[in-house]
Amino acid sequence: METAADLCSQTFEKALMSIDKYEDRGFPFSSWLYRIAANEVNMHYRKQQKELHQELNEEILAGLMHEFDISLEKEEQILLLLSTLSILDQKEQELIEARFFDALSFKEMGGLFGLSEEAAKMRTYRALKSLREKMKGASDE
Repeated sequence: METAADLCSQTFEKALMSIDKYEDRGFPFSSWLYRIAANEVNMHYRKQQKELHQELNEEILAGLMHEFDISLEKEEQILLLLSTLSILDQKEQELIEARFFDALSFKEMGGLFGLSEEAAKMRTYRALKSLREKMKGASDE
């Protein structure tokens, strides 16, 4: 809990120190804050040499499972989805996590990743396509 409070504090401190650099590019202000927060979290875990593992539960996975037409009863497919997700490149993982786990809109994602709304949408769908292909390859083996 202390770590979360520290990261939150550092995020807002950096935001306040950089507010003069903020440019309105049509994205919500919160996207700019999300980007700062994401950078703070990444820096923290790099320093600690730990991997950030978000505990996945049924509620978080629901959107992604729906996208891949997987029901809760198909435990084998859920495990395949999770293991395949972990072998995607980092950018693809970040896009899928932002869309399905953090429930961000494409506009918010665009602001977070420094992309237009359409570019965020296109890259997310490409990441999903890559995930599908890798899942199909893994299940064929």
